[in-house]
Amino acid sequence: MKSTDDFKPVPTADDESKVVDEVITPTSTHAKEQAAEELKRKTDEIERKVADGN
Repeated sequence: MKSTDDFKPVPTADDESKVVDEVITPTSTHAKEQAAEELKRKTDEIERKVADGN
């Protein structure tokens, strides 16, 4: 017989609507700016490695 630890909770309507809200709700401007800065840092790092031949 399985223990109760083997069972996962059944998603509820609240869980599903939370996921939909997270997808539909636009990301804050600050979060977008942080993501853009991180992407630029990674791009710059890759460009340096390519230029150095690594």
